[in-house]
Amino acid sequence: MKRTTMMAVLLLIMAATVQAQSISDEIPESEFGFSIGFGSQVMHDGNYNDMRHYVERELGWASGGTEHFYNIGVSLGGEYYRQISTPFAVGLTGGFAMATSSYEMPGEMRNNDKKVELTSIYVMPAVRWTWFRYKKVRLYSRGCLGVRWQNVKISSLEPDGLDKHQTKLAYHLGAAGAELGHKNAHVFFEVGYGMCGVVNMGFHFAW
Repeated sequence: MKRTTMMAVLLLIMAATVQAQSISDEIPESEFGFSIGFGSQVMHDGNYNDMRHYVERELGWASGGTEHFYNIGVSLGGEYYRQISTPFAVGLTGGFAMATSSYEMPGEMRNNDKKVELTSIYVMPAVRWTWFRYKKVRLYSRGCLGVRWQNVKISSLEPDGLDKHQTKLAYHLGAAGAELGHKNAHVFFEVGYGMCGVVNMGFHFAW
């Protein structure tokens, strides 16, 4: 009995999804977009170490200091998608991400803070799956994997700063996103993790 009820519920969900897709706006064949994100991966090194740990490891600064974040990893990006089937699109996303922090050494005055700046330019091929459509609303998930060119700049009043360029892996997983609007122009809001930020929002328009 339980198995029969579960099957009936699954069939109802599938039928409702198909019906919703049939009365929704079509997905444009090609679209461009611009976005801003917060909480970009640019503020972390490979093992999810924050900037405080970065300066301790790279420069040997004393542990136990305090970081003061000026921003939380801002990402500005642009993207292009081309639909290859009803639910799937492939594309390219790229942009600029930055994070700035200061590091207060133990026992030092605040005006002797050491400043840490991370900036990245990233390019990532992407795949997007639109898994629900209903009228003006579309829900999707996406994955991106590419490369980033990162600059690490650490400055202080002492001659122990750092300014170097690195090439690193770039990625972004958009766990869940929502698009709202007309087929040819709509806004979107997304939560995920990676270069584009934990929270990412912007707009798309058809080409």
